[in-house]
Amino acid sequence: MTNIQVSVTGPSLPRPATFRIAAHNRFLLQTAELDVVQPTTVNISANGFGFAICQLNVMYNVKDSESSRRRRSIQDQEAFYLDVAVKDNEDINHVDLQVCTR
Repeated sequence: MTNIQVSVTGPSLPRPATFRIAAHNRFLLQTAELDVVQPTTVNISANGFGFAICQLNVMYNVKDSESSRRRRSIQDQEAFYLDVAVKDNEDINHVDLQVCTR
């Protein structure tokens, strides 16, 4: 049995985006789009029974021209940086993640 309510908050959302996941819609993709606000902090919380997969896609520096699809030469520098830290939490029902990208 699946019965979960997922809530997403961010600086560009006037009110939280809420998703209900139940047996009848558990395979349905539910999405919310957040406008760019610097810095962007996104909070995702869930209550209920079952499990859900949350995915965050970030698109930046997107151009429509063909030239943007060519690879650029980068020497001794990573094109993308991702740092994920799991913060200690005594509550076994919660996981706190700090994610930093550049």
